[in-house]
Amino acid sequence: MQLSTPLERLEDRRQLLASLDKLKKEADSRGQLAASDRFGQQAVDVILGGQTRDALHLPKDDPRLVERYDTSRWQTGWLSQRKSTIGKQLLVARRLIEGGCGFVTVGCAGWDNHGNDKHPGVVGGMHLLGTPLDHCVSVFLDDLEERGLSEKVLLVITGEFGRSPKIQGRGGRDHWPGLCPLVFAGGGLKMAQVIGRSTRQCDAPATEPYRLDNLFGTIMHTLFDAGQLRVAPGAPPELVRLIDGAKPIDGLL
Repeated sequence: MQLSTPLERLEDRRQLLASLDKLKKEADSRGQLAASDRFGQQAVDVILGGQTRDALHLPKDDPRLVERYDTSRWQTGWLSQRKSTIGKQLLVARRLIEGGCGFVTVGCAGWDNHGNDKHPGVVGGMHLLGTPLDHCVSVFLDDLEERGLSEKVLLVITGEFGRSPKIQGRGGRDHWPGLCPLVFAGGGLKMAQVIGRSTRQCDAPATEPYRLDNLFGTIMHTLFDAGQLRVAPGAPPELVRLIDGAKPIDGLL
């Protein structure tokens, strides 16, 4: 990430933005204005330098480690020849975490294994996406372990829905809201276990279903102590109520 605008012009833009914000938010409280200014400053800090920007400069890492993360030997497109970048994204994620980022999202799109002209079937799709994902996630977890970060970083792997239990004629599967994969690693949670069970047909939960609020509750309870948060000065009451009402997944904490 490089700044393409002269610093003087950037500062002029910031002053103009501050003036417009002040006019627009005259009715706001001082606390809201201060929060807006603070978040704006954080955005500028990301652009101008510091650990977060350095995190995007991959040559700073050992070339052997960069090579371990590399997934470009695999392509991700069924019809195109795009190279997989999921390994590089996970390496950047680890660097961002070390730079102070508290939450990092890594996208891995293309899992529509419908078995049609635009998307591969299950076997082809898993080769395209599953193989590089399996490779770089194992490197990522090893990297965290070597840096003493395994218990401090929670890796969550999931999607917005699952795949239909029946394979159709062309070897693909369709969207299915009844079940969805959810994987946790690290973060101080109890690992090496499978929680929950599906029916024999793999079309619905056979045990207590876990939903979005359980996912949210599990993540939030690894970040905060709910008891301490209730009495913490300045803690947003909406956040406290949200965390109090979100039940973590049984057996993980």
